[in-house]
Amino acid sequence: MAAAAAASRPRPPAPAFSAAPATRVDWQLFDSTILMGEVAHPAAACAASNGGEVRVSLRLAKPPASSSVEMHIDAELYDKPTVLSADGDLLLIHTVLAVRDPPPCSYQDNFFVYRAHPAKAPPSLQLLPQFGEWGCRAVHTGISCRDGEFVVAAFHTDMVCGGEGSASWGEAEDGASWDEVGVLSRFSSSTGQWEVKELPIPFDSCEALYPFTWHTDKVFSLRGFTCWVDYHRGILYCDVLSDLPELRFVQLPGIEIWDDLHDYSYGRQKPVAYRTVEVSEGIVKFVDVDNGQFGLKKCSGFSVTSWTLRSPELEWEKDGVLQVDDLWSLEKFCDSPLPRWVPEFPVVNKHDSDVLHFVLRGARSSAKAWVISVIMRQKVLKSYMPYTNDYTDLPKEEEDLDLTSLFFDSPFICADFYKDQEMLMDN
Repeated sequence: MAAAAAASRPRPPAPAFSAAPATRVDWQLFDSTILMGEVAHPAAACAASNGGEVRVSLRLAKPPASSSVEMHIDAELYDKPTVLSADGDLLLIHTVLAVRDPPPCSYQDNFFVYRAHPAKAPPSLQLLPQFGEWGCRAVHTGISCRDGEFVVAAFHTDMVCGGEGSASWGEAEDGASWDEVGVLSRFSSSTGQWEVKELPIPFDSCEALYPFTWHTDKVFSLRGFTCWVDYHRGILYCDVLSDLPELRFVQLPGIEIWDDLHDYSYGRQKPVAYRTVEVSEGIVKFVDVDNGQFGLKKCSGFSVTSWTLRSPELEWEKDGVLQVDDLWSLEKFCDSPLPRWVPEFPVVNKHDSDVLHFVLRGARSSAKAWVISVIMRQKVLKSYMPYTNDYTDLPKEEEDLDLTSLFFDSPFICADFYKDQEMLMDN
């Protein structure tokens, strides 16, 4: 088989991530849902694909409080705007417009890049050109920047009909076999154009990457690399600013890897609630809130484990384990109004990789949500605060229910902004 032969050939060493920049920046936790309506000053503006005006501003707060993006758009929306990704002082925003004139109705993906310049310069907003060959989900799209250039990149897999002797998953009608390839769609700020590239996927059964099993759960960036994460497998990463991009794979540690005979239609549930991969202090961190069955957190005995990806070896090192029972037993926790429940939606502090932030609520998803901060190495509850959202279009099913304390199961988006932005912070 061609796949087996390719797997047996020695591959060149994986590219090492370059040294972390010396500049220290502030950071924010953005709710992915965007607040629609009036926007505050200063606002960035541009035209949407239908010609209508779009204005965007930020409502910033110091972590672990969450920040929000505010948007006003003169267009009929088919899909709610969301924050997809961030890198440096760039935010990638997406929405879908419903265009009814002229008929029939059409739908247009609008990708906006918001740049939060230092306070001495105004922020900017850019609409990316329309892309007719879009074949992947918008949530699988990220933004990466390096040396003043940025690339918006999306990744999905596709089936192609291979020749005789090629790696096969099933047989086509003419006897040929089906292969799986990676499809990279990217927009470069230097060229102002989209392009599509088919990339070989580095399949290796020893590294848990099997054909026709990949599912992207998260996208993040690290110094020009865009990384797509499957929380049941690992990280596919690529230097998207390279003229010759190549996919590489790093398996996640401490997780159960399904073999190629597993029934992949079951068991995924919601891993984004209990796992995350983040960049902190220039290194990649993986956090797993117990590696058992996701969503079945109804008793004690669970744990939070964190790993650091060591470079250039690209090997994981376990650096912290916290038993949830021990967290509940802390004096500060016992004296607090916090519910004794398993923490969810972990986030790594960007300026201290030993500090983790979680959403904590009760057994019901409608329970009041809190944001807690834990120092992993010292096993200390550093702080806690109520989670609040600023959504204005919440359903008013019960007048006595405080809907602003609800968390809507959307993972936070971490962003780095320059310290000059501190004057905009809501302390």
